[in-house]
Amino acid sequence: MGFVAIVRGLLSRFSNSGDGFPLTGDLAIAVAWETPITYCSLPVVLTAVGLMLVFMQGRQNGESPFYRHIILPLSQAGYGMYLIHMLVLAQFSALYRNWLGLGAEGLLGYWTTPVEILAIALSSFVVVGALAVALQRIPKVGKYLMG
Repeated sequence: MGFVAIVRGLLSRFSNSGDGFPLTGDLAIAVAWETPITYCSLPVVLTAVGLMLVFMQGRQNGESPFYRHIILPLSQAGYGMYLIHMLVLAQFSALYRNWLGLGAEGLLGYWTTPVEILAIALSSFVVVGALAVALQRIPKVGKYLMG
């Protein structure tokens, strides 16, 4: 529910702005786009509570393979993921910009930038998560490297 509210608010402000992306003029519109996703807003709280409940359910069902093999290792490597995510984020950003173009002149037109942002986020999360979990499993030093 919270995630839907965030996406709906962001896309409605993006489509009603009339400006292209990336912004070149007044940055006030960028502030207006981000208002649905400020940290103190109800949609963000609803999203956080929903994710917490999903993870708690997985923890209560401790025998769940998804929790044991995906959620738990990623949670344990979370600090390491935070530390190394910027190393791959710029690389994925450049890669998707080369593939899809930039802004409204891109391959997908109006949707180029939102699709790029989602693809960059998902790709970097998967790669960083796998890398952090792999580094954490190095004997004797892995737990010190990745938290």
